[in-house]
Amino acid sequence: KRGDQLAPSFIGIDNKKRKALLSVGSNVVLWEEGKPLVPISAPQDFRGDPLTASDLSRDGKYIVFSSTRIVLYDLERKKYELLDTRIEDICKAWDNPLPFSRLDWAVNHPMIRGLMPVVGKLRCWLHVSFLGAGDRLLGLTTYGKAYVWEVPSGKIITSFRVADTGLEEELERILGLDEDLTEGFCARWLLINT
Repeated sequence: KRGDQLAPSFIGIDNKKRKALLSVGSNVVLWEEGKPLVPISAPQDFRGDPLTASDLSRDGKYIVFSSTRIVLYDLERKKYELLDTRIEDICKAWDNPLPFSRLDWAVNHPMIRGLMPVVGKLRCWLHVSFLGAGDRLLGLTTYGKAYVWEVPSGKIITSFRVADTGLEEELERILGLDEDLTEGFCARWLLINT
């Protein structure tokens, strides 16, 4: 915060540097060269909580929102598309386990019951970002599973378990903080797994 104004934080930019996605407080705005700022409404998860804007595609066509679900916003059509609900499905199962099931026994165990609110906050997408020109999306769960989707079709191209190395540089590489390395990493997995 600067004085009475909220300082914007950068979320993503297109490859032509004509569009940028910014977060200002709890609001998401799209800056486009030569046009006024456009507020973008965040979709909600199954509990009614707003999703977090995660990235703007390099081609400037999509915004991805994530939390327990992944939602794409098509900027040209001004339409939201639900891409993935796998973590949301896990949350629903843990919140309402079948009576007398193993999951019911686990979540209602006296030693675990107190930890469930903390565990609930850990069930979400840890990192979601676009790869390449915006036609692929990489998502990493808090439990170490990575998925790569083809954006136009919404189909999963590949998925794999991320080894827990404990090395911060390796984690940053996998999370896409170095995009060139991440694309090479995913490309190797695509070659191995297809």
